[in-house]
Amino acid sequence: MYDLNKIEARCRELSASVGDTFDIPVVLNGRLTRTLGRVHQQAVGGKWHSTKMEMSKALLATATDESVRSVIDHEWAHYYV
Repeated sequence: MYDLNKIEARCRELSASVGDTFDIPVVLNGRLTRTLGRVHQQAVGGKWHSTKMEMSKALLATATDESVRSVIDHEWAHYYV
């Protein structure tokens, strides 16, 4: 079962695989109902930077580990790009 620590560990693993580090907080959001996860971004000096990754509490409570991992990987891709 996934929790915040395991989500962050997966994000660090993905970042390490491309020679990078994962440096934003991951939080659970109970208000996400149609979105399973999202990455917040902010423009600073004309460049966009990821500031936070949110994961749906409902996703973690009801989905299989495989589904959760798929969402983590998808959101990490948004973070990395």
